[in-house]
This record gives sequence, structure tokens and C-alpha cells, in this order.
Amino acid sequence: NGVSAKEMFSSLGGSGKVSIIGGSYAGLDVPYEVRRVHAMLNNKAMPKKTQPPHTDFNSLAMNFKINNALLSTNDILIQAPDYKVTGEGKANLVSSQLDLLLSAYSNNDKNFFVPIKITGNFADPSIKPDVAVMLEHTVKKVVKDVIQDRLGKQIENLPQGIRDILPF
Repeated sequence: NGVSAKEMFSSLGGSGKVSIIGGSYAGLDVPYEVRRVHAMLNNKAMPKKTQPPHTDFNSLAMNFKINNALLSTNDILIQAPDYKVTGEGKANLVSSQLDLLLSAYSNNDKNFFVPIKITGNFADPSIKPDVAVMLEHTVKKVVKDVIQDRLGKQIENLPQGIRDILPF
């Protein structure tokens, strides 16, 4: 009746949940990007790309809301044998644009943390480390280490209210 797909989808609304057990997302290799950023930060050899790019996972879960064709979520959880990814973001279902902030963690190294920004078109998104979050994380860790090193046991003698606001 003369209604374009864009007009039809632009009024989409609702909510839902995604839960996938054992899957793979073609075109995007999150584990490679995490290994690449980790290698850059630690002056290690660059990993080899997976061809074709894909992200295998044991489970993927998220709740989402759609308002005027803008899908939003704040509880992405991807789990695999060696890593997990949490995150939040938006996807415009009309313009096919992504804007996701993810945090990747190693299941084998509690100090391993890589924040990732995914933006752009669904078909060819840009994946980059979130430098601002990495810097914030690094500064907090340095401050924590310095305070703990210099103050040691003295921190335990501080009132609980003060200890609660310390960044560690």
C-alpha cells in the first residue's frame, strides 16, 4: 500500500530476550581483536587473523528493548571456554548502525581486561579498543597499587566509610 520498509520499521517497538547456546557470529572476530589489543599493550607478537573472521561462543544472552527501531541492551553476555564478554549498546534497525561497548575478560587470567568499541554498519563494523576506558582502568590500577604499597596496613585502620570510597 505504498509504505516503504524504512517507514514500516521506523515505528518498531517492544522488548525481548536472546539466548543462544553454541553458536558463531560470522564476519566479526572478537577473540582476535582481544588478543591483538592484549599483544599491543604487552609488547607481544601480533596474533594471526582467523579466516574467515568469526566469533565462536558457548552461549550468548541479552535482554533488549526496541523503541522506534532503536534496539538497546545493557546486559550482553557472551561466554566461551577461554573468555567472556559483557557489554551494552544500541543497534539502529533502520540504518543498520551499531554502537556497542564491550568488555572482554580472560577465564584464565584475572588481570586480563580489554574494552572494545564496535561501531558502524552491521555488514562491516569497526572494532577498536576503547582507549578512554583502558586509560581509566590503568590509572585506577596504578593508584590502587601505589596506595596499597605505601599505606599497607594503615588502610585497615581507616573508618569503614572512608574505605568504602577508595578506588579498590
